[in-house]
Amino acid sequence: MSDFFSSKQRWLVLIEKQKEIIDKGVHKKSQNMVEEIMLQYCYPRLDVNVSKGVNHLLKSPFCVHPKTGRVCVPIDPVNVDSFDPFSVPTISGLIEELNKSETTEEQGKRTKGTNLKI
Repeated sequence: MSDFFSSKQRWLVLIEKQKEIIDKGVHKKSQNMVEEIMLQYCYPRLDVNVSKGVNHLLKSPFCVHPKTGRVCVPIDPVNVDSFDPFSVPTISGLIEELNKSETTEEQGKRTKGTNLKI
């Protein structure tokens, strides 16, 4: 295994070994080995605490992180490198903006809402 330095080389060796085992008829359970490995390592998994604890951030858009108060916003995967996580709105900032907009509306001026961009 030390002759194979990249993960791609190792993966190809694993697939070859699986084919050899299937061709020899040694193990019938080995037929789905590659798919099971892919499922185990590539399928998204939820943290147990996300399901049972109410203070864990689910990766759902517009939920609020309990410690930072930041709002989970969708991002453009094409421009992911330019995304600044510290520029996302906080719940306290949104409440402040909504309070200002209510005051402005009472004075007869309309505002566009909050800086929560979708």
